Amino acid sequence: WSVLDQPGLRIGLIPDGSHVSPALFRLIRKAYDPDCIYLTTDAMAAAATGPGNFYLGELEVEVGEDQVVRMPGTRQFAGSALRPMDGILRAAAMWRVHPMQVWPHVTSVPGRWLGVETEQPVVNAGNYCEAYFEQGLDGHITGMDVSVYRNHREINSLKTSLPKNWQFN
Repeated sequence: WSVLDQPGLRIGLIPDGSHVSPALFRLIRKAYDPDCIYLTTDAMAAAATGPGNFYLGELEVEVGEDQVVRMPGTRQFAGSALRPMDGILRAAAMWRVHPMQVWPHVTSVPGRWLGVETEQPVVNAGNYCEAYFEQGLDGHITGMDVSVYRNHREINSLKTSLPKNWQFN
């Protein structure tokens, strides 16, 4: 426990609900300066896939609906398929905040530690990013759609949503 009382502590959390329970995830946010918390993922190559069985080299793995990668037919962890964008939505749900309040914990907070100033994004005419948030009938965020443009052309997009068993509460 003494490690939690160290000056200059930096806390890295994987917002998948498995590594850290939602209750502890919220408690850490309340107990520590937000500038010492960053979010990450331990995603492997299977993160680009949906649920199902896949091969990583000669190793067969199974990606579950919960984005946990296991050895097929077992509960044995083999990794994670949590993409950073999914992590932002899950962290927002656990912290009970809008996803834009989570964004700095993936970008500018760790960037400052590395000496990279990310507060002012590098944007110029024709190069930009758009983010849209989907809301359920209860008004809670249920998904996110992000598109990146270069020279006014969409070069990448990602649509993600919270798993059915996740909710803002």
